[in-house]
Amino acid sequence: MRISLHVGPHRTGTTYIQYAAHRNRALLAKHGIQFINDPAQADEMARALVRLDPQAALALFDRLVASAKAAFPVPVPEVATLYSSETLCVVPRELRNEYERGFAAFIAGLEERGYTVELIFVERDLEDTLTSNALLQTSIGNLEFVSPDPLPFVHYLRGYSAQKMFFFERFKVVHLDFAHLASGGDLFANFLKLAYGVTVAGLEPIDTKIDAHNSTSDEQLARGLVMAPVINWLEQFGSVSRFDLFNASQPFAPPIPEATWAEVADEIPLLRDCMRVTARRALELFAAGGSA
Repeated sequence: MRISLHVGPHRTGTTYIQYAAHRNRALLAKHGIQFINDPAQADEMARALVRLDPQAALALFDRLVASAKAAFPVPVPEVATLYSSETLCVVPRELRNEYERGFAAFIAGLEERGYTVELIFVERDLEDTLTSNALLQTSIGNLEFVSPDPLPFVHYLRGYSAQKMFFFERFKVVHLDFAHLASGGDLFANFLKLAYGVTVAGLEPIDTKIDAHNSTSDEQLARGLVMAPVINWLEQFGSVSRFDLFNASQPFAPPIPEATWAEVADEIPLLRDCMRVTARRALELFAAGGSA
């Protein structure tokens, strides 16, 4: 039995793939692909690994598989069981060694259950990845990257590179190119064809608004800039992620005054350009082995 763990990373179409796969679970099952995420972004299993609890992750995985098989039985020879969460790539630097041991134990546990495990890693141009991540962080009120200082970008690069090296050195990896996924047609259909060699006709499209919380539109960036002080203050009082805090605070967020919106919106194109320049500088420093 083949298990595919789609590990992302962030900013490579993961949310779209998860929602498209979830919407089309019955159709995928008819083609031998069992998508086990339920809900679409079922990241609790991945979070258990980040919490350094591989046994809990295995138990959650077993439940997801059993539930998916009961709801969407596969009537043809199974191609793969697919789980997708970019959270598998989000590991605090100080926990990296422990996480790697826990992840290896998790994979060993799957193999003991008779699975053949592969990871699916989607590679995106690093300058685009850095810029897109910086814009997303800004859109949820994290101003760490709103600076000409390349150091935050370099730190992100170090974590990304260490995680990628761990995956590629220790496990079988299906390595996909984001440019090919996004080159034409539906991104999820391209994902299925490149990862499994399967062409699935009749895929139902997802509502494009479903990915709005990952938006880096001018309006979302402006809202993130304006809301940042409130999110920073709330973040001090608990363990809820900034992402969840930002989404939860939206219904209570006061409307942005027209004058403030106009002032901030005028700066957004400049912010995008500056982040790309800083990302480029960070890549140069990282390649040279420097940090700032």
